[in-house]
Parts: sequence; C-alpha cells; structure tokens
Amino acid sequence: MDTNDSGRHDGHDGTAPDRDGTTSDRAGVQDAYPRGELARAFLTAVTHQDPKVRRSAEERVDRWREVLAGMADGTLAIGSRTPVNGLPAWVTPQGSCR
Repeated sequence: MDTNDSGRHDGHDGTAPDRDGTTSDRAGVQDAYPRGELARAFLTAVTHQDPKVRRSAEERVDRWREVLAGMADGTLAIGSRTPVNGLPAWVTPQGSCR
C-alpha cells in the first residue's frame, strides 16, 4: 500500500467520509472545540460567584455533553453537509437534536 499524505501506510489519510459519500479533512477538529467549550462551561458552573451565571453554565455543560455524545454515537457528523443523521441538508439544527 502506498504512503499517503499523513505518512501512514494503512489507507487512512485523516479524512472521514461524510454521509453523502464525499470526504472532507476534519482531522484534529473532531472534538477539540466542543471539549474545550465543555471545560470552560464546567469551570464557570463550579466556580462563578453568581448563581444565575452558574445555572446558565450548567445548561451549557449539558448542551456540550449532548454534542459530544452525538458525535460519539454517530448522530452528529460535525463538518458534514448533513451534520444531523436523519435531517436533510437544508435544515439548520438549533438546540437539542437528540
């Protein structure tokens, strides 16, 4: 097998197939952003002095957990033309899609 752009010999080149059969390079982006946002929200939820801010941060924690769970179970394909399994490409998801 030839060496690909990633230098690996296993046929994987850092791209993942989208639901529409095309590929896009999403290596390194997969969960770094949502994990960072989850960490920020969690820190605010447990350390902020204002109870309203803590409650708001707790809600953000829940939403970011849903995003990561959806990415893990295949419900969400971040970067895909059709990011939510079962919804057409023209739909812009907002809020909980689980």
